[in-house]
Amino acid sequence: MNNAAFVLRSLLLMIAVGLSLPACSGSDPSGWWTSAAYTDTPLGVQKNYANGSGSMVVDYDDIRQTIDGFGGSDAWKSNPAGQTFTTLVEKLYSQSKGIGFVILRNRIPFRERYAELGDDNPSVNDNFIQTASDRRYKWTEGTVSGEKVKTFALNWGSWDLNATKSLIAKIKSIDGGPGDDFKVMSTPWTPPNNSVTQWKEGGKHKGSGGKLSYIGGKNNGADDYTKPDVGGSLKPAYYNDYADLLADYVKGFQSNMGSPLALLSIQNEPDTMTDYESCIWDGASIKNFLIALGDRFKLKNVPATVGIVAAEQENFKEDIVKSALTDSKAKTIVTHAAAHQYEAPWDSANYGAEKFFNAQLLGKRIWQTEMGQTTAGNGVLPAGKDIANGLAYARMIHHTFTIAEANAWLYWWMWQENDDNSDALIYINGGAFSYAKRYYVIGQFSKFIRPGWTRVGSTTSPKTGVYTSAYKHENDAVIALINHSSSEQIVQLDLSGKNAAWSAAYRTSASEDMAPVANVIAGSTVTLSANSVTTIIGTLN
Repeated sequence: MNNAAFVLRSLLLMIAVGLSLPACSGSDPSGWWTSAAYTDTPLGVQKNYANGSGSMVVDYDDIRQTIDGFGGSDAWKSNPAGQTFTTLVEKLYSQSKGIGFVILRNRIPFRERYAELGDDNPSVNDNFIQTASDRRYKWTEGTVSGEKVKTFALNWGSWDLNATKSLIAKIKSIDGGPGDDFKVMSTPWTPPNNSVTQWKEGGKHKGSGGKLSYIGGKNNGADDYTKPDVGGSLKPAYYNDYADLLADYVKGFQSNMGSPLALLSIQNEPDTMTDYESCIWDGASIKNFLIALGDRFKLKNVPATVGIVAAEQENFKEDIVKSALTDSKAKTIVTHAAAHQYEAPWDSANYGAEKFFNAQLLGKRIWQTEMGQTTAGNGVLPAGKDIANGLAYARMIHHTFTIAEANAWLYWWMWQENDDNSDALIYINGGAFSYAKRYYVIGQFSKFIRPGWTRVGSTTSPKTGVYTSAYKHENDAVIALINHSSSEQIVQLDLSGKNAAWSAAYRTSASEDMAPVANVIAGSTVTLSANSVTTIIGTLN
């Protein structure tokens, strides 16, 4: 890439999006927090690769983003027993026996329901943050650098964390597992809240004239603590307390859960009204809380190796995190910008994927952290478990990597027991396993494109209905090719002056499941079966 062109492009983009010039390498002005361990290639000049010519041009010198891997969530899930559990984890997290996931996204169980406080359905209380008999939180107070800090009493035997702990141990024990590539990301769906502590206020987001959240299942304008985990917003007066609590969670995770915590998210879908466990944030509150979080994490000596994710919006939108990314201090705390991909049903062109210009200019990593849906309007995401649904997921991953230039792609619930109509990848009935095609389609990427690999510049649609992307690690090369059309397609490969020895090809179609296939590559041409995903593997000469 021409350096002068890169600088000019970056300056123009900064002017366009209203960003100030980043401090050296995104370092914290205080010298404590640094996101250097997570910094990716900043957005620069992108070469133009012509689409529709019938040829896939690949430039292995045009390095794009680093791939962190694939994974899914176990939020609210219980693990099966015995050999069924081992087989399940192998099918998800083993590269040799399954699809090679490396990331686990778990839920921080802050839900509170107490019968004596009149809360609705007290049986769903998580019992993680400990309370006294009057339901005020238990904590001890100390002083660090003249500042008072709180340490909260936590119950690491909470049912949800127990299930996650067992899952982590199983992932680390299986053959062909992720090893050192394994990462755990923790997400809160709500801060702690009950009718005594009242950390949240409800009805409408503070500073907003609109009713943005459901309180007690009702879209109203009054505080209602019968369902204290539902809706509302964290009161700024409790930002430091919540940051102290999250610091305790991060610091206690490895010793209590058997694995270090790689990433801490600020909030699941902070922009979405729901009638379940949730909390509403806007851009200003995200920014201000991040500043408080950085200050409190420093006081409580939280390792700066933990990535901070802000925020997991329902769709690929950067509006809610832009305030943080343009603030001189808040932007040094954020290491990852994240989105879910539920906009997909309304955007068939790119399945919801959009660039995060502000985050990419600062070298922040981009993660798609949740998608799991089997039905949608307008026929964009076909219902069911067949290849039509699988191909929609293939295109989601393709557009997320090539348009949004994301570093990771995560599914929602990875398995389901005794419910074949759910949106899971794997179904378990009486110990018997069955698989949706989306399981194999995701595997066409996750099994072969490993953490630390990089995407390289290439043609992304050589023909109508054909979608292509290329990846490498040192001299190893992988090309993923999607034929979302009803007829066989032949794609010509142009490796921009380089040569590759293609050693294997795998395909998922209506009748094949990540099956090794022969006679796919002939010289520089690749033959793609109708309605299929093909992954070819080779070595660059």
